[in-house]
Amino acid sequence: MKKEIGKWLMDIAKYVVTGGIISTFISNYQQQS
Repeated sequence: MKKEIGKWLMDIAKYVVTGGIISTFISNYQQQS
């Protein structure tokens, strides 16, 4: 059970980090143009 939760949290963490990087990249790109 704990392993399942840990795997689930890792997946969420990956999505959050990826989303944060993408949103930062987009906002920086919009400021430049």
